[in-house]
Amino acid sequence: MKQSEQNSIESGNTILPLGSVVKTRRDPGTLLVIIARAPLTVMHGTTGYFDYGAVQFPYGMTDPAKIVFFNSQDVTEIVFMGYINAEERSYERRFDEVTKSTSYPHLHL
Repeated sequence: MKQSEQNSIESGNTILPLGSVVKTRRDPGTLLVIIARAPLTVMHGTTGYFDYGAVQFPYGMTDPAKIVFFNSQDVTEIVFMGYINAEERSYERRFDEVTKSTSYPHLHL
């Protein structure tokens, strides 16, 4: 586990803030910027959510069909943490309870 990932876990974050830049298992050479949390998508005919939706850095959203979906366990490195303020901390504390109360399934790659 990378030091930056340990810092995130130790600080009590259950979910990364928007704007965070990460690397994932699926494509370790690609930097991704998180632009959505708990986004709904359709996979194999099932509507559900992933923890994150992201776009490739430095290009941003060039095509909505190219949003990359993944979950916290897919993150191998946190390169940059997004902006955190009191509102963000409040959202982080509620994230697990909100996603657990949804009727949509948690999708996995």
